[in-house]
Amino acid sequence: MSKPKLSKKDLQQVKQDFKKEKITQVLEENIVELPLDAQMQIAKSAGRDLQVQSTGLTPKQLKKADAKALQDIRREYSDQHKVTTSYGFEPGNLVHFRHKNKEEIGMVFKINKSNSSHTSADPMSQDEVEILSSAGYVKVQAKSIYEIIECN
Repeated sequence: MSKPKLSKKDLQQVKQDFKKEKITQVLEENIVELPLDAQMQIAKSAGRDLQVQSTGLTPKQLKKADAKALQDIRREYSDQHKVTTSYGFEPGNLVHFRHKNKEEIGMVFKINKSNSSHTSADPMSQDEVEILSSAGYVKVQAKSIYEIIECN
């Protein structure tokens, strides 16, 4: 005689039902012979229930609340923290700079500094420098100026 074949889904269901019956029997008889994974599941669910009862929030909601509080702290800090910039050149200096993938030489005419710099990387990409060169007045980022020519 051949053995009756169960589908994988039915076999898993039978195993789960057996585990549940075993757990209920053990809990009813107050025997502490539960497998370790079952003890862990019971402890975790009890811990979650206790946390929900004490705080009124689920773990997921607590995580969201903590993330929001951290975001508020960061926002408050960045509003208070301002970065000041100074460059090695000033209006009137001759400089080498890159413009449209070409190296140019020009004289710094004006430095336009942004007021909303919160990190040290912001000014390098936000500050603009107006330069008078052979191409006319050119606005370039401060980071594209790479050498200052000393005139004596």
